Amino acid sequence: MTDPDTLLQQALERARAASDDEALRALDREFLQKGGVVANLLASIPSLPPDQRKATGQKANQIKQALEAALAARK
Repeated sequence: MTDPDTLLQQALERARAASDDEALRALDREFLQKGGVVANLLASIPSLPPDQRKATGQKANQIKQALEAALAARK
């Protein structure tokens, strides 16, 4: 699994670089929709060691909120 900080950076860079609405929708599907990166990150939490669960959940929510804000700003 890719580091959550790296995922956040990649998602935000791709949101800034998206050239049209279709690219934004593809980014939304890849990261935010069911089966996307954030959903998979959240689904992995129960299998993590207990000391990593809270931080991983917080980072997943941070990615989701930051990407939602970036996508909304571009629309």
